[in-house]
Amino acid sequence: RDSSVTGVQTCALPIFSIIITCCFIPSLQPYMIKGFEILKSAPTEILYAILIVFMGSFGVNILDKYKK
Repeated sequence: RDSSVTGVQTCALPIFSIIITCCFIPSLQPYMIKGFEILKSAPTEILYAILIVFMGSFGVNILDKYKK
């Protein structure tokens, strides 16, 4: 598999950047707080699934760089 940036990474990075940026916009903070509260109360399996997707799209390429 080519270690170049994939389509998932191309989409995920701007989405995560928008989410983090929204945390600092006062008018959006109530929505962000509510969203993180929902995630906090989510079943552990959902949080693991999110971590697996995140690490699958970013973590594998990071590990490939350390192998070389």
